[in-house]
Amino acid sequence: MSENRVLKRQSNIELMRVILMIGLTLHHIGCHGGLLSANDNLEIMFLGCIFLPLGKMIFCAFIFASMWFTIGNNFSGKKFLNIWFSVLFYNLLGMTLAIWLNDGAIHIRFANIIGCFLPLLGCSHGFAKMYLCWMLLFPFFSKITCKLSQKNILAIILLLSSIYWIEPVVMKVCRLQVRVDWITTMYVFFFVYFVVYYVKTFVDKELLEKICRNGIWGFLCFWFMYSVLAYYSYTNSNLLAQKFLSYAFATEIRPLSILGGGLLFAFFLGLKVHYSRRINLLAIGSFGVLLLHDHEYFRYVIWSQVFHTSNWVKLDFLSCLCFAVLTALIIYSIGCVIDMVRNCFYEKYFSKANFYFKCEQKLDEYFFV
Repeated sequence: MSENRVLKRQSNIELMRVILMIGLTLHHIGCHGGLLSANDNLEIMFLGCIFLPLGKMIFCAFIFASMWFTIGNNFSGKKFLNIWFSVLFYNLLGMTLAIWLNDGAIHIRFANIIGCFLPLLGCSHGFAKMYLCWMLLFPFFSKITCKLSQKNILAIILLLSSIYWIEPVVMKVCRLQVRVDWITTMYVFFFVYFVVYYVKTFVDKELLEKICRNGIWGFLCFWFMYSVLAYYSYTNSNLLAQKFLSYAFATEIRPLSILGGGLLFAFFLGLKVHYSRRINLLAIGSFGVLLLHDHEYFRYVIWSQVFHTSNWVKLDFLSCLCFAVLTALIIYSIGCVIDMVRNCFYEKYFSKANFYFKCEQKLDEYFFV
């Protein structure tokens, strides 16, 4: 059965969750809020290009954090159910808000509503869906991985790298159709799992400490490069810049997105922060903030109907930046309050129920290895 250990969360990692979730919200303001399409105000477009790189690298940083603290632990039916119910709650809340505020910009079918009741298979956030799936797969991966040698792990990392980073280049050079069609988010989970396992098991601690100390500089270099090239690409329609960004950064599976995310996580991992109850309390709501503001349908409503970001294109750079940061802080604050209420309701009415305990036992029975 699963171990119910109560561990103090590291405040450096909790601080990372808070800062990166605010950064991810800024990315969504840039992408979905219309800043990147401000062709008549290049200052606002440039601000959108500054926010743009944060998305995929932060996404990968969260996956690195998940893998780092998953490896070495056992499956917990209680934790899985907690996250499953959390995803279900935000699926329904986001859909309700999207239907209520929808002005015809999105078409919501009855089937979409039904999909909200299926956190693992339906209309859930991509990260949440894959994380739930990974939680079920991890116990078996862990059992297999512990029997592999350093060279075995390295071979798997190289194989996964070649499938998504080398094969597409070779196929295009040979003018063949690129056939890679895996579930990209799940690929990142697999790849990062083996990278983290290799680092935790085989990499020298002194080398890891150096990476942690200097990781932020690598991330900032990637951020600067992506921002400048994105702005140049948008304003000049440069095909070479577009191809490079598409290969290196465009999605969470791209090499520099994963590398940038890994370096960003490494920086916070090595950051010396004393235990802070306030930081840890603030970080609790970060997952809920993601699931609500980036909901499959609510994401198309929140910027146009709630914050009216399309009007920001008339502002100057500094004013728009202030509005964006303030908006991200407001979203995070409201999200934390909602998640605290949800958690209290969940602890009182669900986690102590008899059916919940039976589900937890069944999950542990099948997935605890």
